[in-house]
Amino acid sequence: MPRLPLLAVLLLLVACGPQGNQPAIAPRSSVFPTPYDYTKLEGSFVGITDSSILHITLRKVTGRNAIGQAVKKGVRRNIVGVMELVNSKFHFVLREPGNCPADGVFDILVDTITFEMTGKWLPRVPGNQPEFSFKLARENYEYETPHSFGDSLHYVYFSNDGQCTYQFYNQDSNGIEDRQMTHVTGYWTLANDCFTVKWDAGNSFIPAENKICIDSLENSNIAGERYFFKVVRLNGRILSASEF
Repeated sequence: MPRLPLLAVLLLLVACGPQGNQPAIAPRSSVFPTPYDYTKLEGSFVGITDSSILHITLRKVTGRNAIGQAVKKGVRRNIVGVMELVNSKFHFVLREPGNCPADGVFDILVDTITFEMTGKWLPRVPGNQPEFSFKLARENYEYETPHSFGDSLHYVYFSNDGQCTYQFYNQDSNGIEDRQMTHVTGYWTLANDCFTVKWDAGNSFIPAENKICIDSLENSNIAGERYFFKVVRLNGRILSASEF
């Protein structure tokens, strides 16, 4: 056999082979996946790892495959892969696209009782990025908490993928507002009705991290009927909950 074709075959085998110590599993050998309501596994999981907030959202889970998104330090990556049942936990191996040098693979276990997600992330190229472990809790935020708060000039939005956006008109030392709205982004966790937000670097209007707690204020209408509405306090302003 000529050398050139043989070399080409060897290079192809190396290129297609597994990279480094990334985990590799295959779907179960049975024709059908384990009977289970897989929609229970779909949703968002959040926690703090490597001094950063990590969100993993499982958008579609079939019993053999899963797709979703991962957000860390404000960077969002699609993840896709296979799954299997291991004792009382589901094991996922979900890979980022691979078109970025910092991409890798999530090796994940989800408990079927507590829905706690544990696992580790490994770089696509060994040694390119440090691997890390994580423990994430199931997040029920999108069903229980308003997504956005605002008034006529300030607006903060907490999206279900962990992103936070704050839009406002900044004031100078004389109290005069800019004509152009300022946009600041960050990422959040929620505990005890308080958002802990790590804002992206480079803004000079708010601290790098702050806590925004949901409160309840009482008001009354023209007829004198009392009612309560949810608010947060940010930059010295009271922002009311809004729905859309």
